[in-house]
Amino acid sequence: MAVLVLIPTLATLTGVLGTSGFMITSTFASTALVLVIVAIVTLPAAVMLARHQARRTVWEREIRESERMAEESRRQPVAFVSHNLRTPLAGIQALSEAIVDGLVRGDEIRIQAKHIEHEPIRLSEMVDDLFEMSNIDAGAVRAPYDKVTLDEVIYRAS
Repeated sequence: MAVLVLIPTLATLTGVLGTSGFMITSTFASTALVLVIVAIVTLPAAVMLARHQARRTVWEREIRESERMAEESRRQPVAFVSHNLRTPLAGIQALSEAIVDGLVRGDEIRIQAKHIEHEPIRLSEMVDDLFEMSNIDAGAVRAPYDKVTLDEVIYRAS
């Protein structure tokens, strides 16, 4: 930014010097003085503007990065939950197909039926956990805060 201010100022000074025939006259001196004052006033403003633009660029980059990380943190639990919900469902499906196809017989059917009975309970617990997590994320659940003394915290930590 400072260069962008200095270049036109120096170009104007050079132009004035050239048109005056490289003679230092009172008109040239007053014009040069005005150009120096303009440079002195505009350089700090240009530096401040450049710093502001640099900070803004950094802030925008940080905002984009935090948005990307937030999106990633939203996607990761969905993938995790999807995997963990499919696993019990696949077990239920495989065991029930084995029973229907006659691959499991006798007392083994009762054992496999117990596995089938247990998997929906696991699924239900996962769905309950998801519901509780969504309530926490929505701010519907707040953790109770109790005042404790620092020595109590240190005692519990050790």
